[in-house]
Amino acid sequence: MTRGLQFDYCDPSLKQIFLDALADPETKLKDRDRDGLQLKEWLEHPLAGHFAYERWK
Repeated sequence: MTRGLQFDYCDPSLKQIFLDALADPETKLKDRDRDGLQLKEWLEHPLAGHFAYERWK
C-alpha cells in the first residue's frame, strides 16, 4: 500500500526540499520506508510505549 506524505509535523522550510527530492527519479525509497507505519499508527502500536517522545522547538 502506498501512503501519501503528510507534512503536519514538518518544518515548513523543508517541505519543498522533500517534495523536490521525491520528484527526482534518482531518489529511491526502501520498501520499509515507503510502506512503514504513519506516526499515528506507530503511537497506537504496543511497542511505542517503550519509547519516550519529546517535541522539539
